[in-house]
Amino acid sequence: MKCTKKHSNILIILSLVSAVLAGIVNLTVAETVLGLAGTQWVLVAIVLGIYAVYAAISSSHGGDE
Repeated sequence: MKCTKKHSNILIILSLVSAVLAGIVNLTVAETVLGLAGTQWVLVAIVLGIYAVYAAISSSHGGDE
């Protein structure tokens, strides 16, 4: 799949949403949100952030390797 700048932006937004969910779970009495604990949401945010950086770099180079 060819990564575009739009994909990168969507992944960054999803990463930020995951980080906010992690904060909500850790600061409130909610033990889980959608079945994941706060630390797991942090891991999801990290993975999405790394993939967003990859997509941004890939889109800036035309997606060809």
